[in-house]
Amino acid sequence: MDKEANLEEYLKKLGFDQDGIENVLLYANNELDKKSIQEKIDFLISIGLNPNVILNIIEEDLTFVTVDLDTIKRNVETLQKYLNQEEFVEALELTPEFLTMNNEDLEKNIKLIGILYPNIDTVKIIIQDRGEILTYKPDYLSKKLEFFINNGLKDRILNIIIENVEVFDLENDEINIEELK
Repeated sequence: MDKEANLEEYLKKLGFDQDGIENVLLYANNELDKKSIQEKIDFLISIGLNPNVILNIIEEDLTFVTVDLDTIKRNVETLQKYLNQEEFVEALELTPEFLTMNNEDLEKNIKLIGILYPNIDTVKIIIQDRGEILTYKPDYLSKKLEFFINNGLKDRILNIIIENVEVFDLENDEINIEELK
C-alpha cells in the first residue's frame, strides 16, 4: 500500500474497528507520524499480529509511536528466538513494551534469567507471563536477583517472579524476606 494513502482507510482495510481507528489516529499528529505508524503496522501485520494485538500495543506503550522500526524489528527477532508464534503474540499482549525497549537490555535480561534458569521452558514462561521484569535495566534486575540470592531465596526466585512480581518494584529494605520464604 502507498505510504501516502490515508491512514484511516488503511486501518479499515486491515480490519480495525472505528474505535480502534480513532485511538490510532490520536497518535498520528502529522504526516511523519502517520507514515511511521503505518510502516510499523505493516511490519506487525507481516509477522502475524492481528489488529486487536496491534491496537493493544499502541494504546499500552506510548513510546511505540516514537521508537524507530529497527528497534522493533530487533526486539521481534530476539523474542522469536525463544517463543513460537502463539507464545510470541501472548507475550506482546501482556508486555507490549518488549517492542520498544532497548534491544541490548532485552537480550542481557533474557541471558541473565537463562543463567539462573538454564531450562528454556522456564525462560519462556517468564518471557510470556512475567515479561515486565525483563523490561528493567539489566543492572537493576541483576542487583534485585542478587538481593534475593543473598537473602536465601535462590530456590524461590521463580515463584517470586510468578506470584509476587511487584516486589521487583520495591526498595530492598521494603521487601519482607520472611513473607517470600
